[in-house]
This record gives sequence, structure tokens and C-alpha cells, in this order.
Amino acid sequence: MSTATLLFRNSALSFSTNVVTKAVNTIAFIMIARLSQADQAGVFSLGTTYLVIFTAIAWGLDELMVRQVARNRQEAGQYFGPFLSLRVLISLTAYALMYVFIRYGMRYSASTAYPILILGISIIPDSLSSVGQALLAAHERFEIPLIAGGIASTIKLIGAVLALFYGNGLPQVGWAWVAGSSLGAIITLWAAARQAGRLRLAMWLNRLFWATNLRLAVPFLTIGFLLTLEYQTDVIILSKVRGEAEVGWYGAVTTIVFALTMIAQSYRAAVYPLMVRYHKSNPGKLGHLYDVSMFYLGSLALPMAATSRPAGAASSSTRRSASSSSSASYGSFIIAGKIGCG
Repeated sequence: MSTATLLFRNSALSFSTNVVTKAVNTIAFIMIARLSQADQAGVFSLGTTYLVIFTAIAWGLDELMVRQVARNRQEAGQYFGPFLSLRVLISLTAYALMYVFIRYGMRYSASTAYPILILGISIIPDSLSSVGQALLAAHERFEIPLIAGGIASTIKLIGAVLALFYGNGLPQVGWAWVAGSSLGAIITLWAAARQAGRLRLAMWLNRLFWATNLRLAVPFLTIGFLLTLEYQTDVIILSKVRGEAEVGWYGAVTTIVFALTMIAQSYRAAVYPLMVRYHKSNPGKLGHLYDVSMFYLGSLALPMAATSRPAGAASSSTRRSASSSSSASYGSFIIAGKIGCG
């Protein structure tokens, strides 16, 4: 299979996975906004934001696993077990930090904090699923996360529909998210374990292994977490300054942003393991691949930013107020800015 064909295939699979997983968030957000009120949609948007931020604490480990395993796929079993156990510890710590931050730092009302904390339990299965997805990405097996994501999203959507139509509200939507994420994690980890082969349990007690990889992980962890904060903190600040209803309207705009940036994110996920392999086996080809990638990603950014005006206007048109024109301009500014940063 040629490099171009491989990249197209993997990008398409990664994009499909992103569409499936993001679509369920969007559909649930729309249903909550339609069937409940803007403040309830804002609570849901706020909950998914916290979920992303506290899951991102260890996203750098996933990038490191892709890097290490893609360089030598025979060593997958050496990394899978230790990194999975580390993510269990980190995800439990992350949820504890989120609990303390929401209850004692932000001091939301009980009607806001309770659904967010339930939704936040998904940090644990989502974090473990990320380990499996990283190992599968290193082997360029992007079809498995698509299947797992499709099944998980179906469970989430069915649970959300039942909760909303039977009047159970956001807490039950949160439990549906936990159930879907857990099933998706089980499928992904099972496939990743089969791909990894025999686990090298001795690595768990190997001090040199941990010292080397934790040192390498520091820049990955720092960059990944800071980028996530830069992209998500605005929602948290808005929730305290303006309230949940404004978060709901803001979420309508940023939903468009995430849809527009998924193409670039999917390509990055597909090209990264290939770049790692080229760095080791064919540095000359790596330079050409990098130049071509930057050209096409830059070419995509301009038309996506150009859609910000009509998209911002469309997202704000549902808000029936005297300031709808300024809301549209504000939405356009948000979209263009976030696309540029993404």
C-alpha cells in the first residue's frame, strides 16, 4: 500500500471515529437544549469540558506510547501493561482532583455539581481506552477504535434519549455516558491486548524503564495538558462569570469549531505513527512528508476559517434576542480564533 493510500485510509478511519464520538455529544447537547432549558445544556457542556480537561492530564503518555511502539512494534507488550497500570492510578487521582475542584473550588450548586461529577466518572474508562487506542494507532489499526467508539456512542445516545424522554434528567444522562465509555474501553483494551501479545510483567519493576520513560513523558504531558487548558478553560471561566445558560449558548458555537477541526486532528493522528517510523528508517522521506502535510493542513485552515461568519450567524440565529446580530459576530470571532489556534 502506497504512503498516500495509507494516509488517506487511516485519516478516513480516524475522522470517522471522531465523527462518531463527537456526534453523540452534539446530538445529546441539542436534545437537552430542546427538551430542557439552556442552563441544562450548559451544565452538560460544562461537564464534558471537565471530562476533557481531567482526562487530558495524562494524554502525553498516549503520544509517548505511539512514539515508542511505532518505532519497534515488537516491544508493544513491554509498554502496554506498565502504561495501563499508570493510567489507572492517574485517572483515579484525576477524578479525585476534579471532585475537590468542583465541590470546594468552584462551589457550584448541587443541581450543577451532581451531574458533572457523575459524567466525570467517565474519566476512568476513557483514560484506559486511550491507552488501547494509542497502542492500536502505533500499529495503524484505526478500524478498531471506530468500532468501539460506534458501540460506545450508541449506548450513550440510547441512554440519553431514554433519560430525557422519561424525565430523569442529566444525572441519568451522565450514567449513560459512564456505561458507554466503559463498554468502549473494554472492547478497545481487549483488542489492544491481543495486538500487544505477551506482556512483559518484569517491566513494572524495572527502575530504568520507568526512569527513562517518565523523563521522556514530561514534555509530552506538559504540552498536551497546557494545550487542552488553553482550548477548554474559557468554558469554566464563563460558567462562573455568566452562568450555565451562557455556557449553553457558547457550547452551540464551539460545537461548530470542533466539527471543523476534526479533519486536521484526524490527519495528525494518522500521520504521527508514520512520521515516527520514517524518523527511524528513512529521515529523507520524513522531511518531504512533513512539508506536504504542513502545506495541505495550511490549505485546509483558510477555507475553514472563511466559514466562520455564516456558521457563527447560523449558530446564533436560534437565540431570539435584540442582540442576535452581535451574537452572530461574536460566534464568528470565536470560531475563527479557535480554528487558528487548533
